[in-house]
Amino acid sequence: MVEAEDPGEIIRVLLVEDNVDHALLAQNGLPADLGFEVTHVRTGAEAIDAARSEDFEVFLLDYRLPDREGIDVCQRIREEASEALILLVTAVDREALVREAFDAGADDYVVKGPSFMDRIADEVLANLEAPA
Repeated sequence: MVEAEDPGEIIRVLLVEDNVDHALLAQNGLPADLGFEVTHVRTGAEAIDAARSEDFEVFLLDYRLPDREGIDVCQRIREEASEALILLVTAVDREALVREAFDAGADDYVVKGPSFMDRIADEVLANLEAPA
């Protein structure tokens, strides 16, 4: 597992996921002892409001949200938090969607799968450590 460079560093994550079970799994995969502080919201509107009112280093966006698509939320968040890491997380694995995600400002596109929640912290930390 990748570890944070500074053990005392807090990595503020906004998790945007409407499925409560998926959100709980993601939160469990981003433990506080690795430095993660996770805030969970269920809609795109809540995510945009949170991006305007709080500072997050990481945004984990589900592609399918009840009020809009994660791509739209990604574009809006990129306008509000230009330096933040944005990962679009989805069960949909289509090349056109991958291109759309990157065009919208996502830093990475991660397909949900059986082991994704077990490696979510590694995905986030690896993306944070990747050269810009």
